[in-house]
Amino acid sequence: MARDNRRGMNLPPGCAGTDGMSERSAQIRIGATTLFVREWGSAHDPQATPFVFWHALGSATSGEYLAEIAPRLATRHHLRVVAPDAPGFGRSHALDRHGYELDRTVQLLSDLIDVLDLDQPVLVGHSWGGVVASLLAARLGSRARGLVLLDSGHLDYPDAAGFDPLLSFEQRVAALSAPGRRLPAVPWATFVDDVRAELPRWSPAMETILRGGVELASGRVKEIPTPAVKAAVQDALGRRRVSEAWDAIAAADIPVLLLTATRPGDAASLNAEAAARYVARVPRTTWEPIDGARHDLLLDAGPRVADAIGRWLAEIGDDDQTALATTVSSGQPRGR
Repeated sequence: MARDNRRGMNLPPGCAGTDGMSERSAQIRIGATTLFVREWGSAHDPQATPFVFWHALGSATSGEYLAEIAPRLATRHHLRVVAPDAPGFGRSHALDRHGYELDRTVQLLSDLIDVLDLDQPVLVGHSWGGVVASLLAARLGSRARGLVLLDSGHLDYPDAAGFDPLLSFEQRVAALSAPGRRLPAVPWATFVDDVRAELPRWSPAMETILRGGVELASGRVKEIPTPAVKAAVQDALGRRRVSEAWDAIAAADIPVLLLTATRPGDAASLNAEAAARYVARVPRTTWEPIDGARHDLLLDAGPRVADAIGRWLAEIGDDDQTALATTVSSGQPRGR
């Protein structure tokens, strides 16, 4: 299917690489909000499939979380990868508390897709982002090309272990402001070494990922999302069940890739149970646990995540070709 994605970003001169696979970025105005948006792949190829990512809630998260795998995916699978920094993260300005209501966040991402003129996007989300992507997929229906869930979207946060949906916004702010809950103001090199020591692997791109999610003040790390921003996101997640979107996703026959963590402890069994419930409700789901990976799939297992996404993209591409051949031979329109 031809896709008209020619509008592209209004990028500064020299921002794009000559091969179209280097990272580009721009501030994109969405109503009264401005989002900092990163992009890989061709912005002017009408055949490139839009691949739109919303990141997790975290102390150092941003759209840069795709920096390790985005060029590879864009090159091998003819994608236009778009990854905004959510408001209050990375280089996007924060909103007031009510701006993080899930319906508003979903509308913001939908508006970005419209502004960039992205037709039939694959929606991708990690953690918080999986909830946002799922709710948007349910809204878009057959206008969504697919849905990729990175350890998210298959369970309701109000039921998750360790998550208290009854906490007030003020209680969440107080908890997130407590000693030890913010990133330590250490030199950049120390921060990188500390993170590297906690991870099962390392690559040069991972320093780029981390740098995209923090500020440096006099050479020392400063966390970007404030306790109020993080509390607002938590509050929104605690008052909405993503499972409300599952039937609409299934009804629209949207192909889903669900990748889940297998560590620590009983994560594998808990995710297996949740994935089984999800697949029962959303049958066109490919579920794949990522062996040895924790919730932060992109840092723990980025290349394997990219491989899994690549296999799935090939599969749904084959499905489309089969459906197209059936349509041509029968003379009947597709059901989607």
